[in-house]
Amino acid sequence: MKKILLILLVFVFGCKSTDKKSSKISIGIGEVKENVDLSKIIEIKQEIFIKHSGFERFGDVKKAFLLNDFIYLHTEFPNTITKLTKEGQVINQFIPDFQITEITSIDFFDSLIYVLDRESMEVHLFDYEFKRKDQFKIPYFAQSLKVISSDKIAFFLGNEIMENKGRLVIYNYKDKKPIADLLEISKNQKRYFNFLTNYHFLHIRNNLYFWNSPQNAIFKLSENGLLDIDYKIDYGKKSLPKDFYEKADYNNPFEFLQDVRAKGYAHRHFKMLANNDYLLFHFDYDSAFGTTIFNLENQTSTSFKNIVDDIWTDKPFEELMLSFFLELYGDNLFIGFLPYEFFEESSTSGGDEPYDILVIGKIKT
Repeated sequence: MKKILLILLVFVFGCKSTDKKSSKISIGIGEVKENVDLSKIIEIKQEIFIKHSGFERFGDVKKAFLLNDFIYLHTEFPNTITKLTKEGQVINQFIPDFQITEITSIDFFDSLIYVLDRESMEVHLFDYEFKRKDQFKIPYFAQSLKVISSDKIAFFLGNEIMENKGRLVIYNYKDKKPIADLLEISKNQKRYFNFLTNYHFLHIRNNLYFWNSPQNAIFKLSENGLLDIDYKIDYGKKSLPKDFYEKADYNNPFEFLQDVRAKGYAHRHFKMLANNDYLLFHFDYDSAFGTTIFNLENQTSTSFKNIVDDIWTDKPFEELMLSFFLELYGDNLFIGFLPYEFFEESSTSGGDEPYDILVIGKIKT
């Protein structure tokens, strides 16, 4: 009887282990189309013509946040945080002053804006009207942050080959102590993934996730530093060989990129966005860039190199491919951005005054 019970226990726990392993979801890139019509992948709900009203115009928009019926945009060139109404009226704007060197990455928590200043190794706190509330030093040269509780912040430190690089940390900024030190990567991966990306954290169905290119993975992240792979990106026949990084010997990241692109590999996913229904990300693909939209429910993907705007202008996005989608949020909603230059030869340019446009809609792949 004891032997039978032992066999049953082994069987039950063995099945549990297998189920946990099989729960890892593979995101297959599949066929990458040259072009896809915009109307085939999105449904427009609202077009917001941005009225700058004397504030700085936008250059490169890095991220959008929706809070309390307002939209906040993090932009570069110029480096700003801009607050506007859902009707498109800019009502406030923060530009780095003598107390802050740069706006590297931002997050919102408990009615405060947390601003990472990478250059100064500081985090600055503001209220929603950009009034300064606090600031503190951090012991890291970080490039992305996520506030996960009233005293804990997750920092992505980048992949540069320097001290305190190539890993993710959870830091108690009130006690000034690290709680978890995660995700060491190999020396070669540190050398070849030296790219600045400002946002590495996602919310998918009430869970916090972290993504990083070297592992081709998306990790579920707990407040106390537990890190589990939930999604793996599979580039199929375009994947780098398994022993690629062990054998690689390039002088710098540029040389690495030139070679893998010339050989037609797919790798290095970046600018990953998510809502409750979809994941969207870009990646290096065959001497160009690819984009994948992954349906979280039926686990199918749509991949393409370029979008053709068949809604307004009949023009390809081309250089706008990497900047149109700013954020995915809620139940299958997204925010997109189109600069006024895209409409200069179109009647949608807003008449005498050119308008940048925010687009709110749904994905429909």
